[in-house]
Amino acid sequence: MTDLNTLIPSASPLYLLTADGINDWGQIVGIAWQINLGEEHAYLATPSWYTSESATTAAPAERPKVNLPADVRKMLQRRERFAGFKGGLVTPR
Repeated sequence: MTDLNTLIPSASPLYLLTADGINDWGQIVGIAWQINLGEEHAYLATPSWYTSESATTAAPAERPKVNLPADVRKMLQRRERFAGFKGGLVTPR
């Protein structure tokens, strides 16, 4: 596993919180926290080999530590708690 935050530019205003899906092209979707505005956003990360841009071989820059607000931490905890839930019908007795 790889922390996707190490693969995006160190100056990015986004802190990637979750990676929720990946398609056949290696594109990853998830939820990110916009640090400077304190807002939650969806993101689509596309591998550099998929684009016409050349991939860099330089080591990724150190990203600053991010202290997430309590409400964001709680949202992530709720998501993890229900991650194993498969759904289905509940029949009352």
